[in-house]
Amino acid sequence: MSTIDTSLAAAAADHDAGRLAEAEQAYRQIIAEHPNHHAAQTRLGDVLADAGRLNEARDVYLRVIKGAPDDPSTAPAYDGIAAVLQDQGNIDGAVAASRKAVELRRNPDAAYALGDQLQRLGKADDAIAMFRLAAALRPGFAEAHARLGAIWLAQKKIDEAISNYRTAVEMNPELAEAHCNLAHALHLGGDENGAVASARRAIELKPDLAEAHNVLGVLWKARRRPADALAEFVRATHLRPHYAEACNNAGSVLELLGRPAEATRFYENAIVIQPDTAQFHENLALNLLQLGNYPAGWAEHEWRRREPTNPASRIFPVPEWDGSPLNGRAIFLHAEQGVGDTVHFARYIPLVREHAGAGRIIVEVQPSLANLIRHGIRGVDEVVPQGQVPASPMDLHKPLLSLPPLFGTTVQTIPNQPYLTPDPAKVAAWAAKLPPRDRTLRIGLTWSGNPRHKNDRNRSCPPAQLEPLGSVEGVSYISLRKGAAVQNPPASLRLIDLTEQLQDFADTAALMANLDLLVSVDTAVVHLAGAMGMPGWVMLPYVADWRWLLGREDSPWYPSLKLFRQATAGDWTNVVERVRAALSEYVAGRR
Repeated sequence: MSTIDTSLAAAAADHDAGRLAEAEQAYRQIIAEHPNHHAAQTRLGDVLADAGRLNEARDVYLRVIKGAPDDPSTAPAYDGIAAVLQDQGNIDGAVAASRKAVELRRNPDAAYALGDQLQRLGKADDAIAMFRLAAALRPGFAEAHARLGAIWLAQKKIDEAISNYRTAVEMNPELAEAHCNLAHALHLGGDENGAVASARRAIELKPDLAEAHNVLGVLWKARRRPADALAEFVRATHLRPHYAEACNNAGSVLELLGRPAEATRFYENAIVIQPDTAQFHENLALNLLQLGNYPAGWAEHEWRRREPTNPASRIFPVPEWDGSPLNGRAIFLHAEQGVGDTVHFARYIPLVREHAGAGRIIVEVQPSLANLIRHGIRGVDEVVPQGQVPASPMDLHKPLLSLPPLFGTTVQTIPNQPYLTPDPAKVAAWAAKLPPRDRTLRIGLTWSGNPRHKNDRNRSCPPAQLEPLGSVEGVSYISLRKGAAVQNPPASLRLIDLTEQLQDFADTAALMANLDLLVSVDTAVVHLAGAMGMPGWVMLPYVADWRWLLGREDSPWYPSLKLFRQATAGDWTNVVERVRAALSEYVAGRR
């Protein structure tokens, strides 16, 4: 061993033993004799950094780097200055130094480690560059491709994610986590069969991989196999007791199985684990509302406003109304969900007028509702279609769906008197358009709603299944489903379709005012009927929307409505038969 190597070893021994002053003196002595010795200078920087003398350490590292910025021997100096810069809060500078150190070493493990650090810092583009470098430096580096897949998946670049995950499992078929993540990517890409195969392969390789059981549960849920999905989600929570996502998923499947009380516990567990995840609170909110626990449900429902993509999260330059008297101020009430929700919660507008006294009430609604709300709801001073600017200034604001807790709404105190009045002139105009009654009852009919609704495939009834209603004598069916002809309703219904003449919901409400009864699945016209106090029969799926509560044939929200629920999931046959029988009795009674 040379003299300088001996001196370096002695100085390193002092450093390792925590004798920083002695180590510093030894390194400075070596540097005095060998001014360009990179290792001694870098180690002096390390000692100074450990002593908390960060600025001095940074200057030492910079001298090393300045002397030979592209020499592989300076890589440790880049490592050192990266650590100092990170301690000083200069994350971008630290990242740049670490990247340079990796490039000089050309070491795939170092590139992978830096990619991991960059990904944790949220620097996705820099992490991609490092994982790509790691993969290039080591052909067959499956883990690097898997990490690339994870980044693409987070960015919703599904095709890229699938490609990298496939490469990873081809390079290392035993990589269970990559099979699991490939399953998730394939599911998002629409390849359900491939996704199931990948999830099962992940479980074969690693039976205790909780994430794989969760993914398989998601796949079974998508295939309408809720019992199988529940088994996988519960298995995932047993393998990983603090697995919030699996708890939330188990709750959602228990609701599909008609077991909402059990679902509550899983949602609450998810929130205990991840208390700041708004989606978990939102799911619990709808669960509690369905169970009739309105005080707790409304409180949880406010969490929807913490979701950046939720319309209720909009920021306004004015304060939010707290329920106190307006004292002449103008309040802006704004819609946030679908048309049905807007009609449903518009019942609170007259209460705002009564409660708030003098002051302007400006209401923002979907354009298709503007005319209806403008002329049909008491207490409205101005209606603004979404996307337009109010004509008058606002002093306060409130989302429509946040009004119930201000009025202390419980199941027993729901404001449920009719609150919507169609335009009389429009009602008369539609009366002239309808064919004569010929001693028949006019029955409004709707079997499907907005196909973009997330639950539309459950709440909509295939039109062919309405065939039994055609056997009821003494009725005329009036379509309230725009585009009815495209959906091919049974010819036996002899459906009268005037929907092409409907310009907006003001027309729809006026047409409905000329009918005797509405028969419909759970869509916007149901809310119109209930708001108008018009008789209506609602055909509900096995797991219905929260507002219809559980097991009831009536609605505390809409006293004029009667509910016909599926006895088993997906079975519309029994529902339609019960509606047919009730309709026959209804016609006989009216005669």
